[in-house]
Amino acid sequence: ELAAGPRPGSAVAGIVGGMWRLPRELASRARAAGATILMDAPVRSIQGAGAAGVSDDAVIVDAGSTPIRARTVVVATGREEALRLLGSAADGDGTPVELAIALVHAPGLDAHPVGTGALIADAAPIDAKALTHANAKWAWVDDALSERLGPHHHIVRLSARDGAADAFDEESVAAAITAVTGVTVAPVDVRELHIRRWHASSSSSSS
Repeated sequence: ELAAGPRPGSAVAGIVGGMWRLPRELASRARAAGATILMDAPVRSIQGAGAAGVSDDAVIVDAGSTPIRARTVVVATGREEALRLLGSAADGDGTPVELAIALVHAPGLDAHPVGTGALIADAAPIDAKALTHANAKWAWVDDALSERLGPHHHIVRLSARDGAADAFDEESVAAAITAVTGVTVAPVDVRELHIRRWHASSSSSSS
């Protein structure tokens, strides 16, 4: 059973070749504008205004041998790492998030039976809350897979229900795709499976 509502993903654009091209292009343009990008320089801590030795208009980034002084710092990490860098104790109140990205061989998916994807009703007896069919969402994915692997290969992403942990393996992914799309997919049809897990801030987390 699919949740009611507009078709998911219908207004989302992408980048031909993949999102990895975005940071590479940003880095190229930043360097052209005079920016310095440090590689292999892990940040140990960030000290904000009011800390010892830090003026009211500066932030000190400890990235090793040479502290970096800046007016603004963007922290683009996971929640736990951000709390550590800012000197705050993790409260353990993060909500587990789990995604499965699967390479599937299934001729029945060639017709894009659920379009770009589907939101899955809470009552459905599967561990996924949403499915995204990348081939239907971005034509370049379909073309690239056909060129490199041959026909009938598909990239499917599944999002686990809120708070679920270890929700996905080849068997559960195949079962979820079958239930949502109506196309029979066996565990052996899941040719590759990549799981991504992290903790997101919940509504009760302190700010």
